[in-house]
Amino acid sequence: MQRLNGTELNKDDDVFFDFLGVYLFWYSADIAYFINIGVAALLLVWIFDKRGPLFLLRHVANAALRFVAPILASALSGAFMWSWSPLSWYSDPQHALVLFLPPSLAAALVVHSMSSSVSSSAMGGAAFLSIVQVAMTLLGIRSAYVIMLWTLPVAVVVYSIDVGSIFSRRMSRIRFLSSSDVNLVFLLLFAACCLAPVLYWFEVMRTVLAIFLPVMGRCGMILKPDLFISAIIGFFVSMLTLIPCSILGGLRSSPRQTRLLAPLLLLVSAYHAVLSKSKSSYSLERPKRLFVQHVERRSLNKASSSSSSS
Repeated sequence: MQRLNGTELNKDDDVFFDFLGVYLFWYSADIAYFINIGVAALLLVWIFDKRGPLFLLRHVANAALRFVAPILASALSGAFMWSWSPLSWYSDPQHALVLFLPPSLAAALVVHSMSSSVSSSAMGGAAFLSIVQVAMTLLGIRSAYVIMLWTLPVAVVVYSIDVGSIFSRRMSRIRFLSSSDVNLVFLLLFAACCLAPVLYWFEVMRTVLAIFLPVMGRCGMILKPDLFISAIIGFFVSMLTLIPCSILGGLRSSPRQTRLLAPLLLLVSAYHAVLSKSKSSYSLERPKRLFVQHVERRSLNKASSSSSSS
């Protein structure tokens, strides 16, 4: 708090954010520029060197599809709810999650289970986010650090693989670690590195929804609140699943399980959509607000007599 209150540190070119209220990261925009560009460059160079340009182009396009699919699925459910029972979630914010979260999760599971392997899916997602990170940095968007929280752990994992491959070859000579043990170690490393950004993005999602759910319930009909809230939820699902759900591509049983789990999620959303038809949009805690305007019109005729109407 002393840093926040210090007048000598209140510069317009600083970047600062807190991680789950535990630690405050504070650095200048110049340092942020080099960190964002550097991390993204390290990832893209590694992928380009190890997999080639064709892999980069193909899997970046695939990652873009995997990123858009949950947002589109959630937005479609929002458009349906807008015509079926608008603002049914306003009196109960948790109702918005059971309406819009299952369709986006179902779409994420389907598109991620179609990936050929863990590494291809993860590297494609990392390359896509790296390109977004570079674009945000070059445009001067200081919130590019939210993307860097994903690309930095992936960069740590891929370069640890290079170091670990040398280590594993030496260990194989003395038969200390088998190849399956090495794969398990790197899988655990991948999961551990994804933990921090997942926790951070869950906190961001909670904060954003806590702000926009009550606001969008009173913004009027122009912005279509159901569509707006559903798109926000789909966006967070995309950010939370683009890298971690890459592991589904390496599970042989994932397509079979996805064919069962995805329809179940859609049924949950459909069930609550039916219930929302009889659900009141307002409550004592969140009452309906009406804007009443009283207009009085006074007119003068040629005989100088006046009349008023309201």
